[in-house]
Amino acid sequence: MRAASITLRLTVLYAATSLLLLAGLEIALYAALVSSLRARDASMLADEVSLVRAIIADPSRGTVDLEDEIVWEPRFERSRPLAVRVLDRDGNVVVQSPGSLAQAFADAPFPRPTPPARPLVP
Repeated sequence: MRAASITLRLTVLYAATSLLLLAGLEIALYAALVSSLRARDASMLADEVSLVRAIIADPSRGTVDLEDEIVWEPRFERSRPLAVRVLDRDGNVVVQSPGSLAQAFADAPFPRPTPPARPLVP
């Protein structure tokens, strides 16, 4: 049996090297995308939590601003499917975001709040 020609061997080597290189780049790009999306989600959640906390902390703002932020603003921002529920000290619902996601958890009790183990945004 004859050995494969040098042209065939170089072509196969080039194709295999290109395949491995492109697969490695694809994996690296996917990992970077996942990391970026997680950081963006964490940043968005942190911003929403800090905004709701600021509204709650300012007694002059009342529940109207809270309803504007939780109920009305998400209707204009389609990229933000976020369910928010604000409870008073007795566990009664003060305001809750509308929609199917909020309705799915309408009767679900929340556990007692605990401080985060690590900050949401580095």
